[in-house]
Amino acid sequence: MRKPVGLVPSSWLAVFSLTIIACLLVPACQQKAKLPAAKITIAISTTPYSGVIYVANEKGYFREEGLEVALRPAMYGVIALDALISGEADFAACAETPFMFAALKGKGILAVAEIVNSVKDVAIVALRDRGVESPADLKGKRIGYPSGSTAQFFLDTYLTVHGVPRGSVQAIHIKPDDMADALRVGKVDAVAIFQPYVVVFGKEFGGNAVTFYGETIYKSSFVVVAGKKFVAERPEEVKKLLRALLKAEAFVRENPSEALDIVAQSIGKNRSEMKTSFQGFDFRVKLDQSLLVNLENQARWAIRSKLTDRNKVPNFLEYIYFDGLKAIRPEVVTIVR
Repeated sequence: MRKPVGLVPSSWLAVFSLTIIACLLVPACQQKAKLPAAKITIAISTTPYSGVIYVANEKGYFREEGLEVALRPAMYGVIALDALISGEADFAACAETPFMFAALKGKGILAVAEIVNSVKDVAIVALRDRGVESPADLKGKRIGYPSGSTAQFFLDTYLTVHGVPRGSVQAIHIKPDDMADALRVGKVDAVAIFQPYVVVFGKEFGGNAVTFYGETIYKSSFVVVAGKKFVAERPEEVKKLLRALLKAEAFVRENPSEALDIVAQSIGKNRSEMKTSFQGFDFRVKLDQSLLVNLENQARWAIRSKLTDRNKVPNFLEYIYFDGLKAIRPEVVTIVR
């Protein structure tokens, strides 16, 4: 008997239905489900030290890693760290000295990576017409410094190494943006300060300025810091951040001129003023043994100088988060535990 025209056997319908379902499901299986980007806030200083963070943001590396990042600008690293501690940010970028002071206070923070080192980060800029030509001439002078910063540690260390008694100078706390005026009006004869101010002051005062670096005395570090609670609850987001920063590190290394442009524009600084200091920075994402040594040395200095109520150096291993960077690039984690 001839089958009625237009009727399709039930077995054919079953096969057809399965084919349609397969066509709909296969692409979905092949394509990764796009989860919403994790939102984080990074408190970041408007200085070149945070260069890899600015580059990661500008080049879209955070987005590539599934992060939606809000940058919270701060004038200096210590202010950025305060924002983290107060709960206004998830991460902060700061120098190792304010991080050390926060650890001495027992704050619940962890360094997740270093992002830059420099031996020409901090210097003493003095004026020749105030009688300063050599380090020994600093004796009896008034020297400005920003309290709680790498510059304060550098000043004390530099004076000690060059045989200038700490009590023989008058050290005065001055905000970095007020230092040029303080030098001009004679409030101070010299200042201990970090980049880019070192280069800016050198240009502003020209031949009257003499700059004392301490390449063999001190190597600064800038670290990315997170709260212990955040690291415990959101470790994958720490890894995403670190992967983005490693991409930015590679970009800075391979495209230094463009990286300088990005950072100068991001922080609103003159490119030519930044160029010298930027070239002296070693932008590498790592956790190096030198960081641990530096933190311990600075803690001893803070205790000896009575800048803290603590009388014992803390175990800084408890303030460093190893698992994130070690899971991504273990060879750059060289701290001995």
